[in-house]
Amino acid sequence: KYVYEVHRIIDDNFLDGVADRVLSFFADRYVFVTGHLREMYTRKYGLSPGISIAAPDGVDLEIFDINTTRKKAREKLDLPQDKVLVGYCGRFRTMGEDKGLADMLKVVRHLPENYIFVAMGGKPRDVEYYGNMSKSLGVENRAIISDHQTQEIVAIYQMAFDVLLMPFPNTTHYAYYMSPMKMFE
Repeated sequence: KYVYEVHRIIDDNFLDGVADRVLSFFADRYVFVTGHLREMYTRKYGLSPGISIAAPDGVDLEIFDINTTRKKAREKLDLPQDKVLVGYCGRFRTMGEDKGLADMLKVVRHLPENYIFVAMGGKPRDVEYYGNMSKSLGVENRAIISDHQTQEIVAIYQMAFDVLLMPFPNTTHYAYYMSPMKMFE
């Protein structure tokens, strides 16, 4: 049996969803990462509800239930102790769409001087892109942009932050289809 996990509605643009169309055509069962996505698929494509389930992503809590303090987490990651750390963990882009980091870098200019934005989880090209953006906005001293890390390191970052963000734009994808694992964690 072939089970297909669905993360988005296939766009009407043929080339955009060609891999999804081919893969989903052969599926015996479907697993959707959100209930809304399952409902949309059923309505748009006439998928029988009997061959699908909505199963939101899960988290291995043992990885994230760490015994550390904010101070120790910051020491381990070489993050400032005397600042308010506003943090984001996860990819910086999904399907070519910014996940709100550009907006956060613009907002940093308007926050008190003791606030630092920390973004962790980008691909090298995205780390470079947002690092350059922080320079062009004049906030490079108040923004820490870091690449992808293991889940164990993500857990330490999350303990180090004062505020965890999901700055996602209000688009159909982010509102109805995505499953923000890092925030669940």
